[in-house]
Amino acid sequence: PGESLVETMRRREQRRAGGVGPLFPTRAPSPAPGTGRTREPLEVYEVPGKPFAPPPHRAEAREAPPSVPADHDPTAPVLQVARTYLIREVHDEEGGFEIIDQHALHERINFEALKRDVESGVPEMQRFLVPELVEVSRDEIRRIEPHLDELRAIGIDVAVFGETTLAVHGVPVRLRRPEPEALVREILRS
Repeated sequence: PGESLVETMRRREQRRAGGVGPLFPTRAPSPAPGTGRTREPLEVYEVPGKPFAPPPHRAEAREAPPSVPADHDPTAPVLQVARTYLIREVHDEEGGFEIIDQHALHERINFEALKRDVESGVPEMQRFLVPELVEVSRDEIRRIEPHLDELRAIGIDVAVFGETTLAVHGVPVRLRRPEPEALVREILRS
């Protein structure tokens, strides 16, 4: 059972020559735990592709790629690592791989969608049944009061509710799990 040395060498030479291995499974032995013996054979699949060659180093800086390259193939394989990163092959003159943080990508997608909503008019707002009350100082009330209309234009409905309280009546729908108090405090910090 398993693959012979001759078959392994033939497959390696085929890869070096630019060919691909067989598209059907071959059988390779799997060692039994704790022994040097084999049990049932494992199936080994060949994946068509080119051998990796690192790109030549260039002195000039690379320009940022467009958001969706012209030769982008949405069906190209992507590898997910630790449920956090995506790794994909880059198809440009240098080649290589691109590592993408999924959480940062998700935030960027939401930001771009929110930006489009704001540019096209008032974004859709999620109104609260009961306003979220945020205690702030009188100075913070004076600082935010002139900007309430601007905030409403981007989908954040805040109103003054007493001398030291702000009432958050709504936030943009695109914000997942909104935290109104944290949002107001972040606005006040900026």
